[in-house]
Amino acid sequence: MRFIWLYSDRDAKIQEAVDLLNVGFSLTGISFRLDDIRRYQNAAWFRQIEDESGSELRFEMISMSRTRISGPSTLNVWTLGQSRTIGFAQFPWHYAAAPQTDGVVMQFNVVPGNNDAYRFGKSLIHEVGHWAGLYYTFDGGCDTSGGFVADTPAQVNSTGVFGGCDATDTCPGRPGEDPVGNYMNYSSDVCRDHFTWGQVDRMWAALAT
Repeated sequence: MRFIWLYSDRDAKIQEAVDLLNVGFSLTGISFRLDDIRRYQNAAWFRQIEDESGSELRFEMISMSRTRISGPSTLNVWTLGQSRTIGFAQFPWHYAAAPQTDGVVMQFNVVPGNNDAYRFGKSLIHEVGHWAGLYYTFDGGCDTSGGFVADTPAQVNSTGVFGGCDATDTCPGRPGEDPVGNYMNYSSDVCRDHFTWGQVDRMWAALAT
């Protein structure tokens, strides 16, 4: 899968982020190579796009200015100064209706070597998981399996970034403890280290569309 990174400052850091992304996806059969790095100087995009709610400005950045390049097999990543959220992604089933906004938007400094003890680069793995069709592990709460994937334990609330990596069970009436180590949780990067095989199957099925 091709990979285009837009709006950042250090090429080496970008490559480290892609390398870590590939580590996270190493057992899934999905891999990424960095094809291009492009830089755009636009203070409004960098400072004002905070999440999906800034749809008009986001559409201007991605679509009207044509910063997004190539087709559905290419992952575009835009890095911005957003502070309300680390990142967000468009689900693959929205591609047919909105191909111009397909991709991932990330906070520019959440990369390996940023000296953050809790968020040091695995958030890109998490957001690419969304881009490939995964929900949060806590989506669905205790009413269904985690993120609507059969082999992922149910979880009623997210594990917070400062919640530690110890086992907890917020859905004692369902099998398994909270998936603290799952990439689709909100737990610290210290904890997050895997997708379930059911999540892998879901990503392949979603990407095939």
